[in-house]
Amino acid sequence: MAISLLLLESDESARLAYTKALRDAGCTVETAADSTHVYASAVANVPDVIVVTFDASLRDDRFRLCRQLGADPRTRHVPILLTAAAVDQRDLELATSTGVLALALESHDAAKLVSAVRGVVAARLKPAALRVSLESSSKDEVSQKNKPA
Repeated sequence: MAISLLLLESDESARLAYTKALRDAGCTVETAADSTHVYASAVANVPDVIVVTFDASLRDDRFRLCRQLGADPRTRHVPILLTAAAVDQRDLELATSTGVLALALESHDAAKLVSAVRGVVAARLKPAALRVSLESSSKDEVSQKNKPA
């Protein structure tokens, strides 16, 4: 199954490089250069993942988009992956509060973006009950091994 992805990247050369790498990895990619187009596209054609590239000069715009996507019942279930060359503590807190699922630190590295997208999708596809039961059984096994006979 191909991953459908919506990519927000304002730099055209980076957008082209990311799109090529993601398509080569089997993703279906739709791109946008601004937040308005991302929101409209996400609502019209709900993707599996939304990738938002972070630019400090567009901080408010990017986080407003993340809040908007998280508040809309049509898109709130879609994981958002924020990519950035660097973030400070304030940006990290804002990202968390606006519903960003994952943060990938990059510097226009398409291979790292592909890897991050796959990681987000893999984490999203694991059933929550299975994760809980695996964690519980691992803890129980450790407890049983440590009990005196």
